[in-house]
Amino acid sequence: MKILSARRAPPGSSLLGVVDVEIGTVRLYGVEIRRAADGGLRAWPPKRGDHRVASIDSTTAIEIAFAALAALEGSVHDRAA
Repeated sequence: MKILSARRAPPGSSLLGVVDVEIGTVRLYGVEIRRAADGGLRAWPPKRGDHRVASIDSTTAIEIAFAALAALEGSVHDRAA
């Protein structure tokens, strides 16, 4: 898995950021990284209208979320440098 792009969300919501991710030969663009009410991280596939355009199993969603969090934190440090 590879995070292709990471964009931080404005502070104040459960949305931490949006990432583009490559998993094998599949690329997902606009994956939302959110913090759940229990404090856990979750990756949500993008929407078209009111419907999600893909499904991500829970194990992969957690892996994406943690990789994305590292990329998002790195993007903050990159901007500060």
